[in-house]
Amino acid sequence: MHVLIIGAGRVGSAIADLAVKSNCDVTIIDASETKIKRLSDILDINGITGDGTSSELLSKINSQIIDILVVATRDDITNIAVTAVANTTLDIKKRLIRLKNQEFYQNEALMKLLHINRIIDIDRAVADRIIDLIKIAPATNVLEFFDKKAVVIGTRVKNNNPYAMKTIEEISNKNFSIPLSYHSGNYEITTPKSKIIPGDIVLIATSTDKVEEIFHDMAENTKRIGAVSIIGGGRKGRYIAKYCIDNGIDLKIIDNDPEMCNELSLEFPSAVVMFGSGSDMQLIKTEDIFSCDLLITTTKDDEMNILLSVLAKRMGVKKCITVTAAEEYSYIAEQLGLGSIVDPKLSSSAAILDMIMDRKAVSVSVLKGSKIGMIEETVKSTSPVINQLIEDIKFPSMCKVALLLRRDMVIVPDNKEILIEGDRLILFAPFGNLAKISKLF
Repeated sequence: MHVLIIGAGRVGSAIADLAVKSNCDVTIIDASETKIKRLSDILDINGITGDGTSSELLSKINSQIIDILVVATRDDITNIAVTAVANTTLDIKKRLIRLKNQEFYQNEALMKLLHINRIIDIDRAVADRIIDLIKIAPATNVLEFFDKKAVVIGTRVKNNNPYAMKTIEEISNKNFSIPLSYHSGNYEITTPKSKIIPGDIVLIATSTDKVEEIFHDMAENTKRIGAVSIIGGGRKGRYIAKYCIDNGIDLKIIDNDPEMCNELSLEFPSAVVMFGSGSDMQLIKTEDIFSCDLLITTTKDDEMNILLSVLAKRMGVKKCITVTAAEEYSYIAEQLGLGSIVDPKLSSSAAILDMIMDRKAVSVSVLKGSKIGMIEETVKSTSPVINQLIEDIKFPSMCKVALLLRRDMVIVPDNKEILIEGDRLILFAPFGNLAKISKLF
Protein backbone atom coordinates (compact mmCIF):
# COMPACT_ATOMS: atom_id res chain seq x y z
CA MET A 1 0.00 0.00 0.00
CA HIS A 2 1.36 3.42 -1.00
CA VAL A 3 0.72 6.37 1.35
CA LEU A 4 1.51 9.89 0.15
CA ILE A 5 1.79 12.52 2.91
CA ILE A 6 1.92 16.27 2.29
CA GLY A 7 3.34 18.04 5.35
CA ALA A 8 6.14 16.74 7.56
CA GLY A 9 5.19 18.50 10.80
CA ARG A 10 4.20 16.66 13.97
CA VAL A 11 1.01 15.23 12.51
CA GLY A 12 2.53 14.22 9.18
CA SER A 13 5.55 12.70 10.91
CA ALA A 14 3.36 10.67 13.29
CA ILE A 15 1.30 9.34 10.40
CA ALA A 16 4.45 8.47 8.45
CA ASP A 17 5.84 6.56 11.44
CA LEU A 18 2.66 4.54 11.89
CA ALA A 19 2.28 3.86 8.17
CA VAL A 20 5.84 2.50 8.03
CA LYS A 21 5.15 0.30 11.10
CA SER A 22 2.07 -0.97 9.24
CA ASN A 23 4.28 -2.07 6.33
CA CYS A 24 3.19 0.67 3.90
CA ASP A 25 5.35 2.36 1.28
CA VAL A 26 5.49 6.00 2.31
CA THR A 27 6.28 9.13 0.32
CA ILE A 28 6.30 12.45 2.19
CA ILE A 29 6.59 15.96 0.74
CA ASP A 30 7.46 19.14 2.64
CA ALA A 31 8.97 22.50 1.74
CA SER A 32 11.48 22.14 4.59
CA GLU A 33 14.61 20.22 3.60
CA THR A 34 15.51 19.91 7.30
CA LYS A 35 12.24 18.15 8.15
CA ILE A 36 12.54 15.78 5.21
CA LYS A 37 16.13 14.89 6.09
CA ARG A 38 15.24 14.29 9.74
CA LEU A 39 12.41 11.93 8.81
CA SER A 40 14.42 10.16 6.12
CA ASP A 41 17.17 9.49 8.66
CA ILE A 42 14.85 7.70 11.08
CA LEU A 43 12.20 6.15 8.82
CA ASP A 44 12.28 4.04 5.67
CA ILE A 45 10.47 6.59 3.50
CA ASN A 46 10.83 8.42 0.21
CA GLY A 47 11.31 12.04 1.30
CA ILE A 48 10.84 14.85 -1.24
CA THR A 49 11.57 18.53 -0.61
CA GLY A 50 9.15 20.77 -2.48
CA ASP A 51 5.77 22.45 -2.77
CA GLY A 52 2.86 20.04 -2.25
CA THR A 53 0.59 22.26 -4.36
CA SER A 54 2.82 21.83 -7.43
CA SER A 55 1.18 19.58 -10.02
CA GLU A 56 4.57 19.25 -11.72
CA LEU A 57 6.13 17.87 -8.54
CA LEU A 58 3.21 15.54 -7.81
CA SER A 59 3.27 14.16 -11.35
CA LYS A 60 6.85 12.97 -10.80
CA ILE A 61 5.93 10.65 -7.93
CA ASN A 62 7.00 7.16 -8.84
CA SER A 63 3.70 5.37 -8.32
CA GLN A 64 0.75 4.53 -10.54
CA ILE A 65 -1.75 4.59 -7.67
CA ILE A 66 -1.83 6.42 -4.33
CA ASP A 67 -3.81 4.25 -1.92
CA ILE A 68 -4.05 6.98 0.72
CA LEU A 69 -3.36 10.69 0.34
CA VAL A 70 -2.75 12.45 3.66
CA VAL A 71 -2.76 16.26 3.61
CA ALA A 72 -1.50 17.52 6.96
CA THR A 73 0.00 21.01 6.76
CA ARG A 74 -0.98 23.55 9.44
CA ASP A 75 -3.01 25.73 7.06
CA ASP A 76 -6.57 24.85 5.99
CA ILE A 77 -6.43 26.74 2.70
CA THR A 78 -3.16 25.04 1.75
CA ASN A 79 -4.63 21.63 2.60
CA ILE A 80 -7.68 22.26 0.43
CA ALA A 81 -5.49 23.50 -2.43
CA VAL A 82 -3.15 20.49 -2.17
CA THR A 83 -6.09 18.08 -2.27
CA ALA A 84 -7.61 19.82 -5.30
CA VAL A 85 -4.31 19.74 -7.23
CA ALA A 86 -3.58 16.13 -6.25
CA ASN A 87 -7.03 15.07 -7.45
CA THR A 88 -6.25 16.36 -10.95
CA THR A 89 -2.73 14.92 -11.02
CA LEU A 90 -2.77 11.53 -9.29
CA ASP A 91 -4.86 8.37 -9.18
CA ILE A 92 -5.97 8.42 -5.53
CA LYS A 93 -8.14 5.85 -3.75
CA LYS A 94 -8.68 7.60 -0.40
CA ARG A 95 -8.05 11.03 1.06
CA LEU A 96 -7.38 12.10 4.66
CA ILE A 97 -7.22 15.85 5.28
CA ARG A 98 -6.43 17.95 8.33
CA LEU A 99 -8.79 20.91 8.85
CA LYS A 100 -9.42 23.32 11.72
CA ASN A 101 -12.27 25.47 10.46
CA GLN A 102 -15.65 23.78 10.92
CA GLU A 103 -17.10 25.94 8.14
CA PHE A 104 -14.88 24.01 5.73
CA TYR A 105 -15.42 20.46 6.92
CA GLN A 106 -19.12 20.93 7.58
CA ASN A 107 -19.51 22.10 3.99
CA GLU A 108 -20.74 18.83 2.50
CA ALA A 109 -20.60 20.14 -1.07
CA LEU A 110 -16.93 21.11 -0.67
CA MET A 111 -15.98 17.80 0.93
CA LYS A 112 -17.82 15.91 -1.83
CA LEU A 113 -16.12 18.00 -4.52
CA LEU A 114 -12.71 17.14 -3.05
CA HIS A 115 -13.68 13.46 -2.54
CA ILE A 116 -12.62 13.60 1.12
CA ASN A 117 -12.92 10.28 2.98
CA ARG A 118 -11.78 11.36 6.43
CA ILE A 119 -11.16 14.66 8.23
CA ILE A 120 -8.86 15.28 11.20
CA ASP A 121 -9.70 18.19 13.49
CA ILE A 122 -6.86 17.93 16.02
CA ASP A 123 -8.25 20.46 18.51
CA ARG A 124 -11.67 18.83 18.55
CA ALA A 125 -10.17 15.36 18.97
CA VAL A 126 -7.93 16.49 21.85
CA ALA A 127 -10.87 18.19 23.58
CA ASP A 128 -13.05 15.08 23.20
CA ARG A 129 -10.32 12.95 24.74
CA ILE A 130 -9.97 15.34 27.68
CA ILE A 131 -13.74 15.44 28.20
CA ASP A 132 -13.76 11.63 28.45
CA LEU A 133 -11.09 11.91 31.16
CA ILE A 134 -13.21 14.42 33.06
CA LYS A 135 -16.18 12.07 32.97
CA ILE A 136 -14.17 9.23 34.56
CA ALA A 137 -11.99 10.95 37.13
CA PRO A 138 -9.45 8.18 37.99
CA ALA A 139 -8.69 7.40 34.33
CA THR A 140 -5.42 8.09 32.54
CA ASN A 141 -6.96 6.95 29.24
CA VAL A 142 -10.55 6.43 28.13
CA LEU A 143 -11.47 4.64 24.90
CA GLU A 144 -15.07 3.78 24.00
CA PHE A 145 -16.22 0.72 22.05
CA PHE A 146 -19.42 -1.11 21.08
CA ASP A 147 -21.32 2.17 20.55
CA LYS A 148 -20.32 3.29 24.07
CA LYS A 149 -21.58 0.09 25.69
CA ALA A 150 -18.00 -0.79 26.67
CA VAL A 151 -14.87 1.13 27.62
CA VAL A 152 -11.16 0.49 27.89
CA ILE A 153 -9.82 2.65 30.71
CA GLY A 154 -6.28 3.19 31.89
CA THR A 155 -5.76 3.74 35.61
CA ARG A 156 -2.99 3.63 38.19
CA VAL A 157 -3.53 0.68 40.56
CA LYS A 158 -3.93 1.68 44.20
CA ASN A 159 -2.02 -0.11 46.96
CA ASN A 160 -4.90 -1.56 48.96
CA ASN A 161 -6.74 -3.25 46.09
CA PRO A 162 -8.06 -6.83 46.29
CA TYR A 163 -6.07 -7.94 43.24
CA ALA A 164 -2.63 -6.71 44.33
CA MET A 165 0.19 -9.05 43.27
CA LYS A 166 -2.25 -11.57 41.84
CA THR A 167 -1.77 -12.94 38.35
CA ILE A 168 -4.36 -12.46 35.62
CA GLU A 169 -5.33 -16.13 35.81
CA GLU A 170 -5.92 -15.81 39.58
CA ILE A 171 -8.50 -13.04 39.15
CA SER A 172 -11.95 -14.62 39.11
CA ASN A 173 -13.94 -11.41 38.49
CA LYS A 174 -15.73 -11.80 35.15
CA ASN A 175 -16.85 -8.17 34.96
CA PHE A 176 -13.58 -6.99 33.43
CA SER A 177 -10.39 -8.02 31.72
CA ILE A 178 -6.93 -6.47 31.93
CA PRO A 179 -5.45 -6.78 28.43
CA LEU A 180 -2.58 -4.33 28.85
CA SER A 181 -0.27 -3.03 31.57
CA TYR A 182 2.26 -0.22 31.69
CA HIS A 183 5.31 -1.34 33.64
CA SER A 184 8.91 -0.08 33.68
CA GLY A 185 8.25 2.38 30.88
CA ASN A 186 6.56 -0.01 28.44
CA TYR A 187 3.06 -1.13 27.50
CA GLU A 188 2.83 -4.92 27.55
CA ILE A 189 0.02 -7.23 26.48
CA THR A 190 -0.77 -9.29 29.55
CA THR A 191 -0.46 -13.05 29.80
CA PRO A 192 -2.13 -15.38 32.35
CA LYS A 193 1.04 -15.05 34.47
CA SER A 194 1.15 -11.22 34.42
CA LYS A 195 0.84 -9.69 37.91
CA ILE A 196 -1.24 -6.70 39.02
CA ILE A 197 1.36 -4.49 40.69
CA PRO A 198 0.27 -1.47 42.77
CA GLY A 199 1.56 1.75 41.23
CA ASP A 200 1.50 0.36 37.69
CA ILE A 201 -0.96 1.61 35.10
CA VAL A 202 -3.31 -1.06 33.76
CA LEU A 203 -5.93 -0.96 31.02
CA ILE A 204 -9.28 -2.30 32.20
CA ALA A 205 -11.83 -3.44 29.61
CA THR A 206 -15.39 -3.57 30.89
CA SER A 207 -19.01 -2.66 30.23
CA THR A 208 -19.77 1.02 30.78
CA ASP A 209 -22.22 0.35 33.59
CA LYS A 210 -19.55 -1.50 35.63
CA VAL A 211 -16.95 1.27 35.65
CA GLU A 212 -17.77 2.85 39.00
CA GLU A 213 -17.88 -0.49 40.82
CA ILE A 214 -14.56 -1.67 39.39
CA PHE A 215 -12.77 1.61 39.98
CA HIS A 216 -13.80 1.60 43.62
CA ASP A 217 -11.61 -1.50 44.09
CA MET A 218 -8.80 -0.78 41.66
CA ALA A 219 -8.15 2.92 41.21
CA GLU A 220 -6.60 5.77 43.14
CA ASN A 221 -8.57 9.00 43.67
CA THR A 222 -12.12 8.14 42.63
CA LYS A 223 -13.52 11.55 43.64
CA ARG A 224 -15.75 13.15 41.01
CA ILE A 225 -14.54 16.32 39.28
CA GLY A 226 -16.34 19.37 40.65
CA ALA A 227 -13.93 22.21 39.82
CA VAL A 228 -11.67 22.62 36.78
CA SER A 229 -9.00 25.18 35.91
CA ILE A 230 -7.94 25.49 32.27
CA ILE A 231 -4.73 27.25 31.23
CA GLY A 232 -5.08 28.07 27.54
CA GLY A 233 -8.41 29.17 26.15
CA GLY A 234 -8.01 28.42 22.45
CA ARG A 235 -10.19 26.03 20.45
CA LYS A 236 -9.37 23.08 22.71
CA GLY A 237 -10.05 25.11 25.84
CA ARG A 238 -13.34 26.41 24.46
CA TYR A 239 -14.67 22.91 23.68
CA ILE A 240 -13.71 21.72 27.19
CA ALA A 241 -15.19 24.82 28.80
CA LYS A 242 -18.55 24.21 27.15
CA TYR A 243 -18.67 20.66 28.53
CA CYS A 244 -17.79 21.88 32.04
CA ILE A 245 -20.41 24.63 32.07
CA ASP A 246 -23.09 22.35 30.60
CA ASN A 247 -22.41 19.81 33.35
CA GLY A 248 -22.33 22.14 36.34
CA ILE A 249 -18.56 22.05 36.89
CA ASP A 250 -17.00 25.17 38.43
CA LEU A 251 -14.61 26.65 35.89
CA LYS A 252 -11.65 29.03 35.78
CA ILE A 253 -9.79 29.87 32.55
CA ILE A 254 -6.52 31.75 32.01
CA ASP A 255 -5.40 32.96 28.59
CA ASN A 256 -2.80 35.52 27.49
CA ASP A 257 -4.90 36.85 24.60
CA PRO A 258 -7.21 39.69 25.76
CA GLU A 259 -9.52 39.26 22.77
CA MET A 260 -9.86 35.55 23.50
CA CYS A 261 -10.62 36.30 27.16
CA ASN A 262 -13.35 38.73 26.14
CA GLU A 263 -14.93 36.12 23.84
CA LEU A 264 -14.79 33.45 26.56
CA SER A 265 -16.35 35.79 29.13
CA LEU A 266 -19.27 36.49 26.82
CA GLU A 267 -19.73 32.84 25.86
CA PHE A 268 -19.37 31.45 29.42
CA PRO A 269 -20.63 34.13 31.83
CA SER A 270 -20.67 31.72 34.79
CA ALA A 271 -16.95 30.92 34.38
CA VAL A 272 -14.11 32.96 35.89
CA VAL A 273 -12.02 34.12 32.92
CA MET A 274 -8.66 35.78 33.55
CA PHE A 275 -6.23 37.55 31.24
CA GLY A 276 -2.64 36.58 31.96
CA SER A 277 0.06 33.97 31.68
CA GLY A 278 -0.15 30.56 33.29
CA SER A 279 3.37 31.16 34.58
CA ASP A 280 2.30 34.27 36.52
CA MET A 281 2.55 32.96 40.09
CA GLN A 282 0.96 36.05 41.57
CA LEU A 283 -2.10 35.58 39.38
CA ILE A 284 -2.24 31.88 40.19
CA LYS A 285 -2.11 32.54 43.94
CA THR A 286 -4.48 35.52 43.89
CA GLU A 287 -7.14 33.70 41.87
CA ASP A 288 -6.64 30.29 43.53
CA ILE A 289 -6.08 28.62 40.17
CA PHE A 290 -4.81 25.47 41.87
CA SER A 291 -7.79 25.16 44.23
CA CYS A 292 -9.43 22.72 41.83
CA ASP A 293 -9.98 19.01 41.37
CA LEU A 294 -8.42 19.07 37.92
CA LEU A 295 -5.93 21.31 36.11
CA ILE A 296 -5.85 21.18 32.30
CA THR A 297 -2.93 22.76 30.43
CA THR A 298 -3.66 23.31 26.74
CA THR A 299 -1.26 26.08 25.72
CA LYS A 300 0.80 25.81 22.54
CA ASP A 301 3.99 25.52 24.63
CA ASP A 302 4.67 21.87 25.55
CA GLU A 303 7.32 22.77 28.10
CA MET A 304 5.03 25.28 29.79
CA ASN A 305 2.25 22.70 29.99
CA ILE A 306 4.54 20.20 31.72
CA LEU A 307 5.99 22.74 34.17
CA LEU A 308 2.55 24.03 35.15
CA SER A 309 1.33 20.49 35.78
CA VAL A 310 4.40 19.75 37.94
CA LEU A 311 3.78 22.90 39.94
CA ALA A 312 0.09 22.11 40.33
CA LYS A 313 0.81 18.60 41.63
CA ARG A 314 3.27 19.99 44.17
CA MET A 315 0.63 22.45 45.35
CA GLY A 316 -1.93 19.72 45.95
CA VAL A 317 -3.95 19.39 42.73
CA LYS A 318 -5.09 15.76 42.64
CA LYS A 319 -5.22 15.36 38.87
CA CYS A 320 -3.63 17.10 35.88
CA ILE A 321 -4.26 16.64 32.18
CA THR A 322 -1.31 17.83 30.13
CA VAL A 323 -1.42 18.39 26.38
CA THR A 324 1.96 17.71 24.77
CA ALA A 325 3.14 16.17 21.52
CA ALA A 326 6.83 16.15 22.46
CA GLU A 327 7.99 12.64 23.34
CA GLU A 328 10.73 13.85 25.70
CA TYR A 329 8.24 15.87 27.74
CA SER A 330 5.72 13.05 27.75
CA TYR A 331 8.31 10.69 29.22
CA ILE A 332 9.16 13.21 31.95
CA ALA A 333 5.48 13.71 32.74
CA GLU A 334 4.90 9.97 33.04
CA GLN A 335 7.91 9.54 35.33
CA LEU A 336 6.65 12.34 37.57
CA GLY A 337 3.18 10.77 37.75
CA LEU A 338 1.45 13.90 36.54
CA GLY A 339 -1.72 12.10 35.50
CA SER A 340 -2.98 12.03 31.92
CA ILE A 341 -0.89 13.01 28.91
CA VAL A 342 -2.91 13.85 25.80
CA ASP A 343 -0.97 13.83 22.55
CA PRO A 344 -2.58 15.74 19.66
CA LYS A 345 -1.02 13.30 17.18
CA LEU A 346 -3.02 10.30 18.42
CA SER A 347 -6.22 11.19 16.56
CA SER A 348 -4.34 11.24 13.27
CA SER A 349 -2.66 7.93 14.11
CA ALA A 350 -5.99 6.20 14.66
CA ALA A 351 -7.37 7.73 11.46
CA ILE A 352 -4.53 6.44 9.28
CA LEU A 353 -4.71 2.95 10.82
CA ASP A 354 -8.43 2.84 10.07
CA MET A 355 -7.79 3.74 6.43
CA ILE A 356 -4.84 1.37 6.04
CA MET A 357 -7.16 -1.46 7.08
CA ASP A 358 -9.62 -0.37 4.39
CA ARG A 359 -12.28 0.62 6.95
CA LYS A 360 -13.05 -3.00 7.73
CA ALA A 361 -12.54 -2.15 11.38
CA VAL A 362 -15.34 -0.40 13.23
CA SER A 363 -12.88 1.37 15.50
CA VAL A 364 -9.11 1.60 15.86
CA SER A 365 -7.36 3.22 18.82
CA VAL A 366 -3.76 4.04 19.64
CA LEU A 367 -2.03 4.61 22.97
CA LYS A 368 0.66 7.25 23.30
CA GLY A 369 4.15 5.80 23.42
CA SER A 370 2.91 2.32 22.61
CA LYS A 371 3.47 -0.01 19.67
CA ILE A 372 0.16 -1.70 20.48
CA GLY A 373 -3.22 -0.78 19.05
CA MET A 374 -6.84 -1.70 19.83
CA ILE A 375 -9.31 -2.74 17.17
CA GLU A 376 -13.03 -3.49 17.22
CA GLU A 377 -14.24 -6.13 14.75
CA THR A 378 -17.52 -7.91 13.93
CA VAL A 379 -17.91 -11.62 13.09
CA LYS A 380 -19.67 -11.91 9.72
CA SER A 381 -21.22 -14.96 8.08
CA THR A 382 -18.17 -15.14 5.80
CA SER A 383 -15.56 -14.57 8.53
CA PRO A 384 -12.97 -17.37 8.83
CA VAL A 385 -13.36 -17.22 12.63
CA ILE A 386 -17.10 -17.97 12.73
CA ASN A 387 -18.14 -20.97 14.89
CA GLN A 388 -14.58 -21.40 16.18
CA LEU A 389 -13.25 -21.52 19.72
CA ILE A 390 -11.11 -18.48 20.46
CA GLU A 391 -8.21 -20.76 21.41
CA ASP A 392 -8.37 -22.43 17.97
CA ILE A 393 -8.25 -19.22 15.93
CA LYS A 394 -4.88 -18.55 14.31
CA PHE A 395 -4.52 -14.95 15.46
CA PRO A 396 -1.19 -13.20 14.77
CA SER A 397 1.31 -13.36 17.63
CA MET A 398 0.75 -11.12 20.66
CA CYS A 399 -2.98 -10.76 19.97
CA LYS A 400 -5.44 -10.65 22.87
CA VAL A 401 -9.25 -10.65 22.88
CA ALA A 402 -10.36 -8.26 25.64
CA LEU A 403 -14.17 -8.12 25.38
CA LEU A 404 -17.05 -9.51 23.35
CA LEU A 405 -20.48 -7.99 22.69
CA ARG A 406 -23.25 -10.50 21.95
CA ARG A 407 -26.88 -9.35 21.59
CA ASP A 408 -26.16 -6.18 23.62
CA MET A 409 -24.48 -8.14 26.41
CA VAL A 410 -20.84 -7.34 27.19
CA ILE A 411 -18.90 -10.53 27.95
CA VAL A 412 -15.36 -11.14 29.21
CA PRO A 413 -14.60 -14.20 27.08
CA ASP A 414 -12.28 -17.08 27.87
CA ASN A 415 -10.48 -19.21 25.30
CA LYS A 416 -13.36 -21.71 25.21
CA GLU A 417 -15.82 -19.11 23.89
CA ILE A 418 -17.24 -19.97 20.45
CA LEU A 419 -17.65 -16.97 18.14
CA ILE A 420 -20.96 -16.64 16.32
CA GLU A 421 -22.24 -14.32 13.62
CA GLY A 422 -22.83 -10.80 14.89
CA ASP A 423 -20.35 -11.03 17.77
CA ARG A 424 -18.30 -7.87 18.18
CA LEU A 425 -14.83 -8.08 19.69
CA ILE A 426 -12.18 -5.74 21.08
CA LEU A 427 -8.70 -7.03 20.29
CA PHE A 428 -5.21 -5.82 21.22
CA ALA A 429 -2.12 -6.40 19.06
CA PRO A 430 1.05 -4.70 17.80
CA PHE A 431 0.41 -2.20 14.97
CA GLY A 432 1.93 -4.46 12.35
CA ASN A 433 -0.59 -7.22 13.14
CA LEU A 434 -3.79 -5.15 13.16
CA ALA A 435 -4.33 -5.42 9.40
CA LYS A 436 -3.80 -9.21 9.63
CA ILE A 437 -6.44 -9.43 12.34
CA SER A 438 -8.86 -7.37 10.27
CA LYS A 439 -8.60 -9.91 7.42
CA LEU A 440 -9.96 -12.61 9.74
CA PHE A 441 -13.24 -10.71 9.99
